[in-house]
Amino acid sequence: KRNKFLMAVFRQAAKPIISSARSELAKYKKYSKTGQLRRSIKAFSTKASRRLPALYVGPKATGGSAKKDKDRGGGYYGAMLEYGNANSPAHPFMRPAWDKSESTSSSILLAGTKKIVEKVLERELKGLKRIYK
Repeated sequence: KRNKFLMAVFRQAAKPIISSARSELAKYKKYSKTGQLRRSIKAFSTKASRRLPALYVGPKATGGSAKKDKDRGGGYYGAMLEYGNANSPAHPFMRPAWDKSESTSSSILLAGTKKIVEKVLERELKGLKRIYK
């Protein structure tokens, strides 16, 4: 259950990063006329992050195995915009978003983790009081 609570804290800490990244994309409106890329910026976990809690924030290309780009969701060209490709230069939006919201997100993460640890300690101390009465 502790992973569940930690993932909830991660999701709260990811909100400022997501909103900052979406506002950064407003600069590059000509590259995303439909707004799919902006909507695809989410916080998500993978199968590997179910063992150890981890959360990824960025454009999510849903349906990655789809043959046609239009079926893949809005995030499939997020990396092309962020890092550039052979035909266009890089237009970073995730790194500036992280730089803007790093302090806010880290304070949310620290406060949430502190609350979880306090609850666990309180529960454990309650059990010790019953044993050593």
